[in-house]
Amino acid sequence: SIITTGMGGPMMDFAVRELRHVVDGDLVMVRLGSCGGLSPEAVPGAVVANTPGSVRIARNFDATFEDESDANYVISQRRAAPDVALAQRLAAELARDCDVVYG
Repeated sequence: SIITTGMGGPMMDFAVRELRHVVDGDLVMVRLGSCGGLSPEAVPGAVVANTPGSVRIARNFDATFEDESDANYVISQRRAAPDVALAQRLAAELARDCDVVYG
């Protein structure tokens, strides 16, 4: 099946929870969409294959943004790791038709 979600982590969380209620057994989800990134190679319009996984980055509302330090952000220490084989296969398929930044 193919589903769509709204933008952002909360909407993805909502989709996963709702889908889990109607699907028995194994569940595999692949999110395709836009996202922010901190890699200089991931310029606007780039296709990024996030094979190592993701961390949550949020704005530190107490930061003054007077410099470009990491203190401006709250970066999660936990990584949401993907299924390695699935992520690599998806990246290879994407690379057949477009330039892919691996990140």
